[in-house]
Amino acid sequence: MIFSTLCVGNKWVQRYSKTIDRIGKSHQIHVCSDYPESFVHCHTIRYIRKDFSYYEKIVNLLKLSVKYKQRVTHFDADNINLDKFKLLLDDNFIPFDSNTIYTNKLHKNEEIKLSIVQANPSLVLFMKVIQDLDCNFVICNYIDEKIISVPYIKGTSELLLNYIINVQTLWENLWHKGRVWNGNPHNEDGVQECNKWSNIGCGYCEGGALSLYAKKLNIKIDEIKITKKYLM
Repeated sequence: MIFSTLCVGNKWVQRYSKTIDRIGKSHQIHVCSDYPESFVHCHTIRYIRKDFSYYEKIVNLLKLSVKYKQRVTHFDADNINLDKFKLLLDDNFIPFDSNTIYTNKLHKNEEIKLSIVQANPSLVLFMKVIQDLDCNFVICNYIDEKIISVPYIKGTSELLLNYIINVQTLWENLWHKGRVWNGNPHNEDGVQECNKWSNIGCGYCEGGALSLYAKKLNIKIDEIKITKKYLM
C-alpha cells in the first residue's frame, strides 16, 4: 500500500520525522514537508507555501492516487501510533474494495437531527457551502482526517481531484487561520473545537471537501474495520 502524510514546521518534523522515516524503510511513504532532507527513506514532496494549510493533505493524497493509478492512504503525522494505522501497516484489517474511500472514523451527520447539527458553527458553514455549490443534499457524512484511504477509479478520481483543487481557495478563506469559533461541541478547555486548528493554519475541516464531493460523485465511504484475528 502507498502511504502519504503532511509534516510541516521544524517542531513537527523534529517530533515525528524519525518514526515516519523508520516506517519508510519497509513501506512506501510520500511525505510533503518543508524539511524533506529529514525523510531519507521516504519519497518527498517539498512544501513551499509560507502559510500552513491542512487542505494540502487532501490535494497531495488525490494527486498521488491519480499519478500512480492506485489506492493511496493518508495518515496524520501525529497519529502514527493510532491503532488503526498500525493495523494498516501490519495488514490486520478487512481488505478494502476497489471503489470505497475508507477512514479511521465516519461521522454520520446524516443520521443526526438537523437541529443538533446546526449547533455546530463549522457544520452550519459546511451546509452553506454545500448549498452554494448547488449540491442536491443538505448535509453529508464526514470523513475523519486522521486516516483517509482513497481508491483510484478511472475518470472519477481525476474529476474528484479537479473538484478538490477548484474549491481549495474557497475552503482556506472560509476556514482561515485565526478565525474565532463560538458554539458546540467544546474541547476540554471549554472552547469550540475548531479553534484548536484555526490557531495553527487554514483549510482545516478539510475532510468536509472530500466528503462533499464523494457524495456528489456517488463514491462509497466506510470505516476501516479490524480483523477477527486482531480482536482475539
